[in-house]
Amino acid sequence: MGSKPTFEDWFNLYEQAVAFKQLAPWRWMLDSQVFAVQDPASGAMGYCVVMGALGEMFALGVYRGQRGLRSLLEIQTGQADADAAMLSQDCLMASFEDRSALGQPDLKVVRELGYRFRGRNEWPLFRSYVPNYAPWYLEQDEARFLAAALEQGAVVANSVLKDPNHLRGALAAAVLTRRQDAKGGWAEDWVVPEAAGGGVEAPPVDEVRLQRLRRASKPVSGPWELHRTPLPGIIEDGGRPYYIQAVLCMDLTQGVILGFELVKPDQGAGGAGDALLGIIEKHGVYPTTSNSDG
Repeated sequence: MGSKPTFEDWFNLYEQAVAFKQLAPWRWMLDSQVFAVQDPASGAMGYCVVMGALGEMFALGVYRGQRGLRSLLEIQTGQADADAAMLSQDCLMASFEDRSALGQPDLKVVRELGYRFRGRNEWPLFRSYVPNYAPWYLEQDEARFLAAALEQGAVVANSVLKDPNHLRGALAAAVLTRRQDAKGGWAEDWVVPEAAGGGVEAPPVDEVRLQRLRRASKPVSGPWELHRTPLPGIIEDGGRPYYIQAVLCMDLTQGVILGFELVKPDQGAGGAGDALLGIIEKHGVYPTTSNSDG
């Protein structure tokens, strides 16, 4: 767990959010228009979209790094439905909600800062999204990055208001990027993002354990397939709430499920590898090949 935002961090974040809401850039910007803001502290890139043109959700989304960009592109191209998007997003979100959407920690900060909000879609709500975890409250570095993104997002929005072609670069793949210079000032240029990737990383396995199982088990013809799927409901065990996943193992030749294991997000891809070894131990056989869909 990182540090909590200070009073000054919250004050700056709310100041930027209130100014962004008053600007209301969703009146002339679409969520298909992407620009980037570089985190002054870490140098990480945040790919930003303004939401609200349809009048349903008013927000600035800041999708972090390659993983965040990939999740954003999946949402924009329709590759991820609403449930899948919730599990795959890596982003910071500043949205404007009804009071009922805020938790007690949010309301406590509002009271301490002395703000008074009234009406629908008027209450700033800040959340951090990490794949396979529930939306959660901001840590200090996230609050500072989101404040910078709101500030620079307003700059970009004003430029687009003056020139609707402001976000159209000479290169189709380039993204308008706001970044801080050595003197602390902000400037913008066009940057081609690093490839966001799309393949599924093969789960690492315990090689010693695997070799032992191979000696004790028999090979079978045909492939097995591992499939990770989230289970409904959120698990709370004292830390950040998360979605637990089931790793299913299927024998593709026989078309039967050999077994399944439950995996926590912090086990990463290695959880699927451990599940595979557990299936081999249980059945006393191992596949000639295996595939994983994540």
